[in-house]
Amino acid sequence: MSPRLRIVFWIHAIVALVFGIAMLFVPTFVIDLFNFEPGDLYNMRILGVALVAMGFSSVLAAQAQRFERVAIVLQMEVVFTIISLLVALYAVIFASAPVMVWLDVAIFAIFAVLFGYYYWQTRSIQQPQPGTPALR
Repeated sequence: MSPRLRIVFWIHAIVALVFGIAMLFVPTFVIDLFNFEPGDLYNMRILGVALVAMGFSSVLAAQAQRFERVAIVLQMEVVFTIISLLVALYAVIFASAPVMVWLDVAIFAIFAVLFGYYYWQTRSIQQPQPGTPALR
């Protein structure tokens, strides 16, 4: 695996874990920081759990020695960051989201470009043999 992709996974792990832990344990702080409407803390905490899980999978990907162990995490990150970027852009352009959501736009855009680039560069590395089981 590329050393630069490993660095991207480590940075993503830190960002996801910081935001995820904050949403999980101090959701009202995150709501106040982003100037969100007070809402259901349960949903904020569940999003925090998802971000912690994604951060953890980025740690595992960063530590992996073979690209085959990273490929599915990279694919998931590409899909997640692109869709999240689109949702955040829609929110700030059409739904009058708070100004701090532009921070989300920036974070999602950076990771979408980085993960997309490495996915594009590595998509031909892992070509399974036809008929080979995915899990052994």
